[in-house]
Amino acid sequence: MAGSTRKTSTPLRSVDSFSEGEAEDVVRKLNAASFDRSSRPPPDDPIDRKLDAKRVNECVKHFNAFSNTLAAGILAAAAIVPFIRDANADLDANAAQWCVIALGFHIFPYVLNFLVMQSEE
Repeated sequence: MAGSTRKTSTPLRSVDSFSEGEAEDVVRKLNAASFDRSSRPPPDDPIDRKLDAKRVNECVKHFNAFSNTLAAGILAAAAIVPFIRDANADLDANAAQWCVIALGFHIFPYVLNFLVMQSEE
């Protein structure tokens, strides 16, 4: 296998043999395909649509996990830590505000799920 060569249907050309116009066209096509995904029309193939929906849904799920973790951290810092330091501590207005903020970070992913997630069918 070390001495075997791979045959292709079209002969390969050296990079040096491209004309200036051909090289610019190739670079333009590669850049358009790689970096300009927003101008791409929506996929007509159901498999592509399903894959795009899965990609969006996974991103939303990761953000939801981040947001819920942030909410748990805020709640722990605002409400649980003061009671660990002093068992007779009262929940002051500042801690109550942070608990409401944590509740917002917990509810926001559910709203985001309803608005952004796509059907994978």
